[in-house]
Amino acid sequence: MTNVHLSDERIVFLREMYEDGLGIAEAVTRPGTVVLWPRGGLHKSVGSSHAPQMAASARRALGRGDNWVAQALLDGAPSERSIPNLRAVCALRMGRPTEALALIEPVVLRGGTRIPSDEIPDEWIVTLATARVLSGDVKGGTIALEWVKNVRYPARDQLLDAVRKWKQAKGFFKRRSGPVLLDYPPGVV
Repeated sequence: MTNVHLSDERIVFLREMYEDGLGIAEAVTRPGTVVLWPRGGLHKSVGSSHAPQMAASARRALGRGDNWVAQALLDGAPSERSIPNLRAVCALRMGRPTEALALIEPVVLRGGTRIPSDEIPDEWIVTLATARVLSGDVKGGTIALEWVKNVRYPARDQLLDAVRKWKQAKGFFKRRSGPVLLDYPPGVV
């Protein structure tokens, strides 16, 4: 790991990723720092055959809490089935629930349908529900949780519990004031 001093407050740690033969320069950053990538950007250096590996690398980055790294990986990623959910999770974890909603809703509710098809993974549905809740549409989020096929899905229960706590804390007449707070990283990868 090499330290590059951008200023006294900003340090970017660069390391070379050779996982899956990608050889991508990954920047692990502190909030407010700059993410550095190979000249030309990822979209020019990585072909569509590497999309699954890039999605896997983004999942690992999200698992480590490196949301900015995951976002940078996904910004240059070619199309792959799980990419929209991963992008939405990045947006949620970076405090942009409205953006996350715009990314995930058209994928989960294809063609403007009102409920998702059976092929949509529960992870994506919970990410949609979380984006709705954090965007202020608590009712829409809880309705989306009813679409989760596995009724014992832990992420579903986590979000339902957070909404329950929010409703109890706010009381009946004050429910609409203040956002739902989560004590875990939002979205499911």
